Amino acid sequence: MAAAESSFVSDLRVGLRELCAEPLHSDVVIVAEGGRRIRAHRVVLSLRSAHLRALLAQAGSRGDDGEPATVVLEGVRHAVAQMLVRYLYTDELECGPCAPAELLQLAALAEQCGCAHAAARAESELLARLNAANAAELLASAAECGAVPRLFASAVRLLATGVPRAPPPGGAAACARACLLYTSDAADEEDS
Repeated sequence: MAAAESSFVSDLRVGLRELCAEPLHSDVVIVAEGGRRIRAHRVVLSLRSAHLRALLAQAGSRGDDGEPATVVLEGVRHAVAQMLVRYLYTDELECGPCAPAELLQLAALAEQCGCAHAAARAESELLARLNAANAAELLASAAECGAVPRLFASAVRLLATGVPRAPPPGGAAACARACLLYTSDAADEEDS
């Protein structure tokens, strides 16, 4: 008679998906750009991210009024925060039709939260969407948030070989700014 396999992992995965979809008993509110809120569970966020665990420790437990603890993600788009929270619950990153700038922000946020798999997946998705029309803009955005060094190299190669005839507004200036920011950051890292 074969030993029955434990269903612990599959039950846990199903349970986390259900909690993500319907945050029953949530005890944390994540506030993204524009004040938009995402309800979540302290235990899930803490287990999946040391960075979020630290933010939750600073936020404390429920307030005196019984409201959930609040974690504010300054400047993070709601869609990006939602994708990361969904990843923390399901271990799956669903990028869908999001804008390249959102993928860039997701890669940076995931890296900050210690979610290397999500950061790599967002970066791969971003690289797949990189083209001559959006390279300068993404390059500037990547340099400003200090994210995705591979994107920088890919964008520079793409711009060197396929600059569009009419660059996007601010394209040349954005590219120059990005190059200056990136190279000065790289020089700072070599000095330290």
